[in-house]
Amino acid sequence: MATSVREISPREEDLPAARFRLAPEELPVSDRDRLVTELAREMGDRASTMLGFQVNETPKDFRGPDALLRYHANNAGDPFVPGDFTLNTKHVERAVLDHFAELWHADSYYWGYVLNMGSTEGNLHALWSARDLLESASVGSREPVLFRSANSHYSLPKVAGLLRLRTFHEVGAELYEGQCPLATGGTAGSGGWPAGVPVDGHGEVDVDSLVRLVEFFAARGHPAVVNFNYGATSNGAFDDVERACRALRPVLVEHGMYGDGDSDRGYWVHVDGAFGAAYMPYLETGFERGMTRRRGPVFDFRVPEVCSIVCSGHKYIGMPWPCGVYLTRSDFFGNSGKTITGSPDNTLGGSRNALSPVFLWYEIAGTSTRQRTLSVLSCLRTAEYAEHRLRELDGELRERGRGGLDVERAPLSLSVRFRKPDAEVMAKYVLPEFALPGEQRPDHTHLYVLPHVDERLVDALVSDLRASTLSGGSSRTT
Repeated sequence: MATSVREISPREEDLPAARFRLAPEELPVSDRDRLVTELAREMGDRASTMLGFQVNETPKDFRGPDALLRYHANNAGDPFVPGDFTLNTKHVERAVLDHFAELWHADSYYWGYVLNMGSTEGNLHALWSARDLLESASVGSREPVLFRSANSHYSLPKVAGLLRLRTFHEVGAELYEGQCPLATGGTAGSGGWPAGVPVDGHGEVDVDSLVRLVEFFAARGHPAVVNFNYGATSNGAFDDVERACRALRPVLVEHGMYGDGDSDRGYWVHVDGAFGAAYMPYLETGFERGMTRRRGPVFDFRVPEVCSIVCSGHKYIGMPWPCGVYLTRSDFFGNSGKTITGSPDNTLGGSRNALSPVFLWYEIAGTSTRQRTLSVLSCLRTAEYAEHRLRELDGELRERGRGGLDVERAPLSLSVRFRKPDAEVMAKYVLPEFALPGEQRPDHTHLYVLPHVDERLVDALVSDLRASTLSGGSSRTT
């Protein structure tokens, strides 16, 4: 029997694959059901204490749309062209897209689709559109350049590599060695160019640095593809998209990049809102209704330079599998004309999941705007509580000479960073490990507060952290 050469990490050893190994003989339905029930129980145990990732583990009741699992449905092609394969849910998909178009202030025109994957697919579609548009536009005499911050999602280099869309770091190192307009230097062999646009202490893009970089390349004929983060994976930080675009506007105008339409525009601004774009609009709703004094920076289509936005459906919203929503108000999205399916092949995938739109619709339709707003406000309060409890523990540990937790939280973030504990606590709360810039080893972790997280779960984590550290756990003296 063939075996995998991939090494199994210690965290996977308690989910052995052997019991699911497929044999030539039929496995009775009772045995199949038993194994799936066991798997669901194991997942439920992990979900009940899951703190480390941007996913909503609130148990959902999808008995309504479950009936669709009996059939193969397929949303192949453009969601706005039904096509000849009529077992689809494109009409439901369009209702979901209309919801997000209203949420993100797309006004009268937009195009988009529900993604098969998470937001990485939307980022890929956005940068694909940006590359092709800017390479064919009448402005800019040289290759487009991608500007991403040092806090961007880990998939951005992969996406850019697939598209052969080079970053300012790559183009600068090759064509403009030693000419970086920033005071901060790059890494060895990079020609003095940093790998990403610098960020401030909270992980938000440094607007002044971004403007100086875009101006340097625009002056040399390079159109700009700018990627902003709205709810960064590493710490939940929000780039101030509106302020950054306001600062970029005169630079683009000066260098002839600020056209009115796709054909004479020399920029594409994309917002990677995988996490934040799904829930931060409701914080603004709470502000407008007098329910809170806080709101985040404007990131959506009210900012005239924003060309595309993506968010994930499996993060804050809590879908049972990866999916997402991508919207653009550009006319440039790769219109292919009709294919054998009777619909244009404008999406990255050919066949597309027809269940995700229905499950998204079912979940969103089951809550009111007020309920969603209250949910977001509750999560923010719990995140503040988590920060407070961790800082309390940090002070206690320092007084006892056990080293601090290095607690950090960005403004309005649902994430709190701290020094990683021992392996047992990491596994119990499904915490990731990562290294901060300049660290040689992954010494930090973070928690995320989503609707399934309450103060009791935070208290349990703090209790385990205290016990682990005082008994000789891994928090190190700083």
